[in-house]
Amino acid sequence: MKHVRGAVGVMLGACLYFSFISAVLSAEETDTPKQRQPIPVIEGPPKARTGDLLFLDASKSTADHLTWLVDVSDVEVPVGGDPEEITKLTENLKRLGFKVEAPGGGDTSPLYAIRNEGKELFLSSYPGTYRIVLAVAVDGAGIKMLPWTIKVSADSPKPEPPDEPDPKPDPEPDPDPPAGFGLAAKVPGWIKTVPDQHKSNAESIAKVLESSGRAAIAGTLKEIKEVESVTILGLQVTIKNKQAWNKFGSSLMTELDALQKSGKIKTVADYGEALVEVAGAL
Repeated sequence: MKHVRGAVGVMLGACLYFSFISAVLSAEETDTPKQRQPIPVIEGPPKARTGDLLFLDASKSTADHLTWLVDVSDVEVPVGGDPEEITKLTENLKRLGFKVEAPGGGDTSPLYAIRNEGKELFLSSYPGTYRIVLAVAVDGAGIKMLPWTIKVSADSPKPEPPDEPDPKPDPEPDPDPPAGFGLAAKVPGWIKTVPDQHKSNAESIAKVLESSGRAAIAGTLKEIKEVESVTILGLQVTIKNKQAWNKFGSSLMTELDALQKSGKIKTVADYGEALVEVAGAL
């Protein structure tokens, strides 16, 4: 089933590509002293872990026409997903301005989507190797392609800690309280509401929070609402048992709302710092 779905993705990419070629060949050539040349540029990660938020940005490319070819034949796309969750995921993508290009049928969540006139590509991160080609063209100047590979590794259990060394004297207490929003101290209490058999999901959840938090700090995400939507999007893909983590998520959102109302979180970067703080405590 995985390879069939991958083949569908390749066929869809091929159809898009041939349409793209036809558009380029039908465009009128212009005689200009300095002809612009097509230059494909991709910004994004070469590797990730399951649950990470994967965005590829081609907005710095020089192109009149642009298209993505995505080969997912070596990606372990889950089968038998919850239709309600698939609908929520698709709606979140659309709210962020994405057009879902390959929903993968009715039994799995959306695999990839585009926005900003096709210059930004979103990929749901599942274990496997994504093989991507960005094809760009300038009218009258031909076509250039840039291949890109993202290897997504599956979650693995945390390694056993090494043997404890000989005890050392307690360090001197820090006279200044640690920087942050006070969220890290609350995480252990929130974790207690999660059944023990589902706590192993904490590592992948932390990666989603840190990924979206770092994107907010770097300015990739421009508004707090966008950070929230991207975070929810990643968690929907990552959390295996949403009911088990429901109280944790409610507590986190309540605290984030309170920090905004009190003025402690004022900017998108502040919101990102808060998410990174929680991720570090998980």
